[in-house]
Amino acid sequence: MRSRHSSSRFLAATAKSSSSNRSIAPARNQWRCRRHLRGGGGGGTTSIGSTTNPLEYNVYGLIQKGPFIRGTTIDIQELNDNLVQTGRRFSTQTVDDLGSFSIPVRLDYPYVDIIATGYYFDEVNGKLSNSQITLRSIYDLSIDNNVNINILTNLSRSRIIKLISLG
Repeated sequence: MRSRHSSSRFLAATAKSSSSNRSIAPARNQWRCRRHLRGGGGGGTTSIGSTTNPLEYNVYGLIQKGPFIRGTTIDIQELNDNLVQTGRRFSTQTVDDLGSFSIPVRLDYPYVDIIATGYYFDEVNGKLSNSQITLRSIYDLSIDNNVNINILTNLSRSRIIKLISLG
């Protein structure tokens, strides 16, 4: 299993200010390198997006803004190389009050959009939140299938999509 640090560095690079092209270029190039090394996006028969060779992953992790409570809904949507939804969707729920979840998935692409909607424990007030919130994150499961969704991954999601759309 690969280290969580590779994905964290990618997400950290995308969270930098867009005031400088130097902060955008490394993240965009890193994503391109990953796609190229796996054979994606090249149009060849070895592309990871091949429907003849689906990949199996056991996606697991935590949803936190304070821990999400047991029963929080988690949807995992497959994304293609351009981060566009393929229509393949999987659903599960958190299994404890720490925000833990696990789900086996079979995908043509390793990219997923993870969406969690539910109540969380508000540490400041010492009680459950008054309303549900939704957190989202994009992950490349070929790097790591241990995913953690939080405020930072939620904020970086739009930036990742924008950088990929720019090529």
